Amino acid sequence: MEGVQLVGVLYDRFAELPENLTIEQLADVLGVKRATAYQWLNRGVVPAYKLGGTWIIFRDEVREHLMSSRNIQSPSEASTEEQAEVPEKAPTELEQDPQ
Repeated sequence: MEGVQLVGVLYDRFAELPENLTIEQLADVLGVKRATAYQWLNRGVVPAYKLGGTWIIFRDEVREHLMSSRNIQSPSEASTEEQAEVPEKAPTELEQDPQ
């Protein structure tokens, strides 16, 4: 349930923002300084487009990027992986390393 709550919080935080973010809005929503936001944009850590000297930052792309790179699985992802896990079998005599 915790993963679902985190996704809800993320959607809530981004819902208040316009479709196109400014550097200040990006830095605020990520909880970093403007200089860090610029560094992340220049290094490609945060998805955006640079047109001339202007950054075009789409709110939904940033939100989706954050969701796809989180380190906590949602409940649906966890149950899918549990079902897909196959227990390891013990190696046979032929597969064991010779000593």
